[in-house]
Amino acid sequence: MNTHLKKLIKKIFYFLANMTLILIIPFIYYIFKILNIKFCMINNSRIGHFSINSELAMSYSSIRKIKCIYYLSQKNSCNKYLEDLLKKKCFYLNRPVCEIILNQLNLFKKFISKDLYSFSLNIYLERDSNNFLNNLKKNIFIKKNVILLRNNKFDKILKNKFITLHVRDENYLKNKFKDKDYSIHDCRDSDISNYKKAVESLINRGFGVIKVGDKSSNRLNIEDSRYFDYACSEFKSDKLDIDILNNSSFAIGTESGGTMLSHITLRKPTLCVNHTQIGQIHSSQSYVWYIHKKLKNLKTQKYLSLNDIFSQNFAYFLNDYQSKGLELIDNTEDEINDAVNEFIDFQENKINLKKILLYNDKYKKKFLENHHKYYDHCISAFFKNFKLGRDAMKFHGKFESNIAPGFLEKNQYLWKD
Repeated sequence: MNTHLKKLIKKIFYFLANMTLILIIPFIYYIFKILNIKFCMINNSRIGHFSINSELAMSYSSIRKIKCIYYLSQKNSCNKYLEDLLKKKCFYLNRPVCEIILNQLNLFKKFISKDLYSFSLNIYLERDSNNFLNNLKKNIFIKKNVILLRNNKFDKILKNKFITLHVRDENYLKNKFKDKDYSIHDCRDSDISNYKKAVESLINRGFGVIKVGDKSSNRLNIEDSRYFDYACSEFKSDKLDIDILNNSSFAIGTESGGTMLSHITLRKPTLCVNHTQIGQIHSSQSYVWYIHKKLKNLKTQKYLSLNDIFSQNFAYFLNDYQSKGLELIDNTEDEINDAVNEFIDFQENKINLKKILLYNDKYKKKFLENHHKYYDHCISAFFKNFKLGRDAMKFHGKFESNIAPGFLEKNQYLWKD
C-alpha cells in the first residue's frame, strides 16, 4: 500500500470517527461527569518528565478518586520499559484516539468546563506541592530481580550492596536533540572528575558504585573492581536502567532525569548534589538530601544569600546570570565527599537528628519566607506568555527534604541577613 493511499484512508477514518462522535459526544460528556473520568497526557519525551508526570498523575487521580484515561505525549518513549510498566498499571489509550475525543469535547468548551474531562501537569512546573511522594506508596512497584550479566566484575558488584551515580553533562541533550538549542540547561551540568573522592569513600565504606546515565556521558577515571561504568557499557538497556536503580541501596546524582527516576518513581533515598536552581528543589521528600551550587558576585566577591537569590530572580531560573556579573560555583570535590559521607551516616543511623535539624530549620524558614514573598513575581515574569493559575504554579508544600548539615554549617551566610 503506497503512502498516499495510507494518508487517504487515515483521513477518511478520522472524518468518520469525528462525525460519529458529534452524535454521541453529549452522552460521552455525561458519562465522564457522572463517573469522574478524565483524560491525562503523560510527557514521555525525557525520563525526568516521564517519571514525575506519571507518579504525580497517578497519585493525584487516586486521592481525588478520578478514573483516568492516560495517553503519552509522543510515540517513542525515552524508556520503553517504564512505558510498559505504566500501561500495566493504568488504563491507557493511544494518543490519536484520545485526541479525537478531546477535540470533539473542546468544541463545547463554551458550555462545559475543560476541567470536567481533562487534567494536565504543566511540564515546567511539575512539583509535588501536595507531598504525595512522602505520604503515599509508590504507584509502580518493581520486584527486585537478580541481575546476572556474565561479566565477573559487574556481577560481583550487583550481588552485593551498591549505590548508583548519575552525573549530568552536556552530551545527552546535544546528541539526542541535535535540532534544538538546550544551552539554557548547561548551568545544570558538572564535572564528573569532582566525584572521584566521593566514589573512593563509598568503596572504602563497603559499597560498590555503578555509574548510570546516557551512553555518551563523560567517563570517570578510576580503576577499581568495585566501580563499574554501566552507562557506557555494552549491557545498557531500558529495562536494566531501571532494574539497577531499583536494586541499589541509594542514589547519588545531579539535577537530572536519571536522579529523579530514583527518588520519584522508585522512592530511593537520594543525595542530589550540584543542584542549580534552588527554588526548584523537590522539597516534599524526607528521604532526599541536597547540596547546591553557589552564586558569587564578581564585583563584590561575595556569595549571594537566599534573600539575594530570590529577590534578584535567580531562585527558579538562571537566565542571564552571567550578564548580571554573577558566577555559578560548582560544589567542590570535598563538599561532595563530605555530603556523601554524612548521607551514608544518616542511612546507617550514625548521625544525630539534632545536627540535621539545627541548620536545616533555619535554612528552610528563610527559604520559605523568600519563596512566598517573591514566587508570584518570579514565575509570572518567566511565564509571561502563559496563562497559569496560582494552583498550577505552586512549587512547594511542606519542606520535608534536607540540606546536608555540614554544607549548611560552612555556608551560614545563606540564611543570615
